[in-house]
Amino acid sequence: MTDLIGAIVSPRDEWTERNVDGTPVDYGYGIIMDQYDDDFGTTYCHVFWPNMDSAWWEPHELILISKP
Repeated sequence: MTDLIGAIVSPRDEWTERNVDGTPVDYGYGIIMDQYDDDFGTTYCHVFWPNMDSAWWEPHELILISKP
């Protein structure tokens, strides 16, 4: 997996939390702060979100807005 640290991302709608009315929560744009590959080869990205808590995401759950 290409190094994504510093990339700007947005979550895909199907992976975002939902409000009570069913609309997706606005995460804003996130910055990938760290990434690692587990023992099974799955890549995880630690994303800092301005409107949410930072969390670990898989790359397929994210839309790449800008490369580092």
